[in-house]
Amino acid sequence: MPHILLVEDNQVIAQAVEDTLEAEGWRVTRCGDGAVAMLKLAGKATYSLLLCDNQLPSLSGIELVRYARTLPHCREMPIIMFSAS
Repeated sequence: MPHILLVEDNQVIAQAVEDTLEAEGWRVTRCGDGAVAMLKLAGKATYSLLLCDNQLPSLSGIELVRYARTLPHCREMPIIMFSAS
């Protein structure tokens, strides 16, 4: 089953996105902080997709993407960034 790391600090948006993805059969791990997302990416879990907001506490989405691309197991992982700004 595909596994998505969803990084969004707005709880209403995060819940709506998570519900939609899970209804399509995707497994979702959600966090609302860029620094926490870094730890998740560096851990043992593997993700099929990183879906993140640009404006996050602790670390921007751009910084998170740059970090993800330094990790060998994340270099080929698709990334989608969304933002209201």
